[in-house]
Amino acid sequence: MEMQAPPVKRAAAAHGIAVAQPEKIRENAEFRARLELARPDAIVVVAYGRIIPQWMLELPRLGVSICMIAAAEVSRGPRRCSGRWPMASERRA
Repeated sequence: MEMQAPPVKRAAAAHGIAVAQPEKIRENAEFRARLELARPDAIVVVAYGRIIPQWMLELPRLGVSICMIAAAEVSRGPRRCSGRWPMASERRA
């Protein structure tokens, strides 16, 4: 059985949105350099089960939106993740 991209990645690709899926962020110099070069306005993190490093939270001018859905919530049916940007972006506003 061949591995398939997750639905979020397929949807992003269909809309021309760049997607990165690093296994590690904190000590990944290649990923950090690539992200800093891209200078994103915003970053959306979906289902990443590790701590996001401070440098990444401070990089985009509009902040980072983190969307995590617990397995227990799946049985409740579809719902939107919070669209509210985290406090880190509010400090810089």
